[in-house]
Amino acid sequence: MRTKTRWLSIFLIFCTPLLHADQTRDLQKALQQRLSKQVFIVRNFYGGDHLSFDSQGNLVKGDKKVGYKGCWCAAQLQIEKVEVKNDKLILRGPRIRGSYDSKTKSFSKLFLEGSTVQFDIELSATQMNEDAIVGILEQIGRGSPS
Repeated sequence: MRTKTRWLSIFLIFCTPLLHADQTRDLQKALQQRLSKQVFIVRNFYGGDHLSFDSQGNLVKGDKKVGYKGCWCAAQLQIEKVEVKNDKLILRGPRIRGSYDSKTKSFSKLFLEGSTVQFDIELSATQMNEDAIVGILEQIGRGSPS
């Protein structure tokens, strides 16, 4: 009887990380499909190229200056890559910007700025699901992907 219990314990110890890895991969795939090519506007128009947020959506690391190179219009990211690693969500993509024409009182079409932006977002164990992550993104950005 002890041998069966021992083997069951060993089996569970080795299979639990594999199940977690599959869930993480599935979550990453779902988020990639949902967020890819979406334009994400950073709330407060932070201009840094590498911003880190806590699990509540608060900026904890990165440039807190408004705008990129002084332009608030460039505080946008076109999401190209989504990664879920350990307890963190990583979004990467090119910076997007537009310009405002005061004569016509309209915005231009968005265009790629050229620099790559990365957002790191801490996640708690209870936030490792698509709905919770979208909720955090709504705290970080305006016009967040849905």
